[in-house]
Amino acid sequence: MVQKEPGYTIGLILSNVTNDFSGHLIEQMSDAFAVHGYRLIVTVTHHSIDKEREMLRMFGGMTDGILIISDSVDYGQLKDDVPTNIPVIFLNRRPEGCPHTCIIENDYTAVYQAVLSSHAKGNEKIALICTNHDFSTTKEILNAYRSAMESTSAGFHEDWIYYTDNRMQFDVVSVLDDIVRKGCNTILASTQTITKCLWDYLLVYNRNTPDSVGLIGFSNKDTESQTSLGYDRIAQPLQELVDLAVQQMLYLVRNPEKPAREYLLKGAMIRQTLDVLHPEQN
Repeated sequence: MVQKEPGYTIGLILSNVTNDFSGHLIEQMSDAFAVHGYRLIVTVTHHSIDKEREMLRMFGGMTDGILIISDSVDYGQLKDDVPTNIPVIFLNRRPEGCPHTCIIENDYTAVYQAVLSSHAKGNEKIALICTNHDFSTTKEILNAYRSAMESTSAGFHEDWIYYTDNRMQFDVVSVLDDIVRKGCNTILASTQTITKCLWDYLLVYNRNTPDSVGLIGFSNKDTESQTSLGYDRIAQPLQELVDLAVQQMLYLVRNPEKPAREYLLKGAMIRQTLDVLHPEQN
């Protein structure tokens, strides 16, 4: 294989930039590559597989490597458009059958611990709101949630699980009403976007109802100290993801023949110190 002359440019393909995770990922990754003389070009697909394919083709001709957070659930959806002359690294979730290096977040243990911790505090009925159930990350959260709930007195109930669309949009009012009607008093939100949506709504909702609802959510390890987060949460290892992605990309740019590898980064369960959603309990 003839190695392409370096242009010192890396492409980053994201499905969305609507949450803190994406914003900080771009900022930190751009700074990290700049230290090594590379510039980062970012594009957003807005959850379109067709757009992903288009950007893979375009970046294949103008960059030294591609990092991608893909909405594809099967590598076959992208296979024909993934360039073979430069390294491609999949971040955060792994499409089925993907032959490229993948850096994946593993939150099974943290989610399992968070559910059991909340149950031990008296929150016996815990609902789950998650995104596309075909994503590898969602499957892992679903498995952890199911296993944890099956070990509790409440047991596992399929109808306590709610799905959003790929853009993580849902009718908060109707979903919350249904959750409360079923007797659930805590919600596990499976992404930072869903967490923020519920957090903002519950801050008002819990002031106006005797039956307050708790939250287990997701946050960034690197930004959690900047906010007053009053809920148990899974802190995502953003800085570790950035550091490893930059390291692996630069290595593969220089060593294109090296085989693909899979890396797992674990999120950490963090218990609340101040319960803003239930101030009467502090």
